[in-house]
Amino acid sequence: MNKDYYKILGVSKETTPEELKKAYRKLAIKYHPDKNPGDVVAEDKFKEISEAYEILSDPAKRNNHDNPSPFGGFNPFGAGNFDPFSQGPFGGNRGPRHNVPRKGIDIKLVIGVSFSKLLFGGEESFNVSYDNPCQACNGKGATKFEVCEACEGRGMIIKRQSMGQHMNTMTSTPCIECRGTGRKSLDKCEECEGKGNKSIKDREITLKILPNTRDGAVLRLSGQGGLGVYGGPSGDILIKVQMKWPDISGFTEEELNVIKKL
Repeated sequence: MNKDYYKILGVSKETTPEELKKAYRKLAIKYHPDKNPGDVVAEDKFKEISEAYEILSDPAKRNNHDNPSPFGGFNPFGAGNFDPFSQGPFGGNRGPRHNVPRKGIDIKLVIGVSFSKLLFGGEESFNVSYDNPCQACNGKGATKFEVCEACEGRGMIIKRQSMGQHMNTMTSTPCIECRGTGRKSLDKCEECEGKGNKSIKDREITLKILPNTRDGAVLRLSGQGGLGVYGGPSGDILIKVQMKWPDISGFTEEELNVIKKL
C-alpha cells in the first residue's frame, strides 16, 4: 500500500511549495533526533516526514505520487518515476545520524624497552598526551541545536538536473552551512568552551612486559584509550616495543651468544 505523504506532513494536495516546506520544517524540528535522544519512535517519524518531503518537494515525484503508475511505482514508458539515488548514499531522506554510540580513539605509540626487560619481564612507565571528547556535550561543543535550514537537516545539498530523453542527473555535496552535520548549535558547551574535546596531558601509563617478549611486538591495553561518546566503549592503547640495544662491551661470549639467538 502506497503511503499518503500529504497526510504524513499534515497538508492537502493543493498546498504550495512554500507551505510544504513550512510544514516539513515544523515537524522536522519537533521530531529531530537531537530533540528526542534515544526515542526510536521519534527517529522513525523523522525519517518518514523526511521521505515525504523528499517526494512532494520534487515536481516529478509529486506527480507520480498523485498519479500512481499501474506498474507499482516504476513506469517504463514515463520519465522521473525511478530514482536510483533516492535510497542510496546520495538519498535525501536519510540525514546524518546523531546520538549513536561511538568508540573512543585508539592511542598508538612506540616505546623503547631494555633487553633485560624483554628477556626477563618487568614494567615500563611512560606518559601520553591526547584529546578526549568532552563528556558533557559528547564531543559536539554544544548542548542545544536546531535543524540547518540550508540543507533541511540532511547534511547534504542535493541538486537534480534534467538531461532530456528521460534522463536526470543528481549531485550531492556536503552542506557548507552546517559542515555536513544537518544542524547548527544554539549554545556553547561550558565544560569544553565549545571545543568539543578536553586535552589530557602527560597521563602516566604502566606497561607490564612478560618474559621473552619479542622485539617489535605490539601490546594492547584494552579500554585504556580515549573515552567513547553516547555510551560507546573507550578505545585501546597499542604499544609497539622496540629493544634499546645495550652496550655489549661488558658481556661475556656466552651472553653474546644468547643475545644472537633472540
